[in-house]
Amino acid sequence: MDLTRPKQKRSHQHYSNMSNAYHRAVKLCGQQAVSQALSDMIYEEQRRRLQALAPDISKRKVQSLNDLTEWLKYYGFTPESIRSKCRLRKIINIRKALCYYLTELNNLSLKDTANMLGYIDHTTVMHHRDDFSGLISIGDKDALKMLATLVKQNETETV
Repeated sequence: MDLTRPKQKRSHQHYSNMSNAYHRAVKLCGQQAVSQALSDMIYEEQRRRLQALAPDISKRKVQSLNDLTEWLKYYGFTPESIRSKCRLRKIINIRKALCYYLTELNNLSLKDTANMLGYIDHTTVMHHRDDFSGLISIGDKDALKMLATLVKQNETETV
């Protein structure tokens, strides 16, 4: 039984007040300070959501895609299909999740992640990581589920 309060619709006045507050903050502190504060808030929100998904994130380092074979099979892929040049949305979303997981939660370098996934250089990894990070920050259910299954599957292999 869900006992959470239903979301209330916010009025136009609410958004107007938020906009006014933003503009006052920019006037007082400057655009750069306000932008930094907002990005810090978004980063903390992402960390909070990840902590709720898996309190003990990444107990084991992933060395190759073969370490994630079970997770890839769950979504119907193989390590070879992930390394391929295919640009189907399903495969791209898996790659984005892997880029985020390997760089942010597994502390693998951008270059090593690029080599593991078959990319030419690290910039694609950066782009995929940032895209997936954006999905997490807005609370995309598919992205959160994908990341949760990846983290949980990796933890069960360590036990």
